[in-house]
Amino acid sequence: MAAASTHQWKNVVVGLGKGGNPKLVGFFSCILDHLSTKENSAHVVCELANNVFSISAVSDSHPGHHNPSAIKSVLGDGHAIGPVILEHAPHCPVRHMTEQDHLSLASSPSSHQHVAVAVAVILESSDGKVLMTQRAQHMRSFPRAWVPPGGHLEKDESLVTCGLRELEEETGISFQPGHVDLNILCLWESVYPMMLPFGLPRSHHIVVYLHGKAPYTSIELASRIKLDPEEVMAYSWFTPEIINKLRKGEEDCLDVFVLEDGSTGKLKTESMEISSMFKGALLWTCSEVYSGTQQALTRWCLSKTSPVTSKI
Repeated sequence: MAAASTHQWKNVVVGLGKGGNPKLVGFFSCILDHLSTKENSAHVVCELANNVFSISAVSDSHPGHHNPSAIKSVLGDGHAIGPVILEHAPHCPVRHMTEQDHLSLASSPSSHQHVAVAVAVILESSDGKVLMTQRAQHMRSFPRAWVPPGGHLEKDESLVTCGLRELEEETGISFQPGHVDLNILCLWESVYPMMLPFGLPRSHHIVVYLHGKAPYTSIELASRIKLDPEEVMAYSWFTPEIINKLRKGEEDCLDVFVLEDGSTGKLKTESMEISSMFKGALLWTCSEVYSGTQQALTRWCLSKTSPVTSKI
């Protein structure tokens, strides 16, 4: 790992360690491995300062047990926050790369890159539904995947500013900072492709999932939506009941609003089987979590009985 020096990077990058000199994480390095755990989750303390999102382990926290009441600090102005849960998929590609994989990538451009940071917003309506969007089919990573609105954290940008900017750019829904409370829900180590059989890693991020409850119903929010055709091809509203059915592998149908004309924003309504929205490597199986979206939606459901309180 290299010492933190981010002037040459376009976006915020991930570092390890507390204090003012975190070590930057290499593109092909597994962050949970660096935290000295072979589990797929860990509690961590985070800090965003000088365009580095630093992560350090919480040694006295047991993996898999979330303690939202312990989260008290402000994130975004150099203060630490934690513990928060960090997870990755059981088949995380960078954890399972072989020595031969590393040797074959030694001269690739990615070998000189670091792990980037993205922010996604779990926006909950006042009637208890979460806004989900389907990525456009031409996207370089996770095409057609169902995800909450989000994108790269840019230099000198706070988590809140990034989340609200991406929400507006992708869906047309605009909030001023302070008009909707945003809390950190969880972190996810995201690598694409998701499994080594699909190819060696081409993107590597820590995704910060924020949760906020809007003072408007899903119908009121829908009246504001205008999808960006460059990034989004459809949207829908997920309820806790739908998410629990996905986790159990049960079938149901959901209304999906598909972009029909990108120039006008015209939408058409289709009914879709929920299992078809998360298929292949993205499918929930026996409640196992394989993607950041699944993790965030699962923890949002859990937060209904154990509210998250991490103000940022």
